[in-house]
Amino acid sequence: VLAQTGTGSVQGTVKDPTGSVIPNAKATLRNTQTAVSIETTTNNVGFYLFPAVQNGSYELTVEATGMETWKGTFTLVVGQTAQI
Repeated sequence: VLAQTGTGSVQGTVKDPTGSVIPNAKATLRNTQTAVSIETTTNNVGFYLFPAVQNGSYELTVEATGMETWKGTFTLVVGQTAQI
């Protein structure tokens, strides 16, 4: 039996409209209930990861130079790996 930690994770790959990956994009994850935010930057293949995130409602914002800012909302549950 695996113990539940009360967390999940959020990950994804940032791409432009043509499907090309976007390195060094800033991804900001904000808990909409507590207003606590954490940030990360995509790696050289456009991948980002927020590990060990508490469950709850979130807003994800992605920004990159020369690109339109993207925002989305979702609910993270315990044990979930959200692909956003």
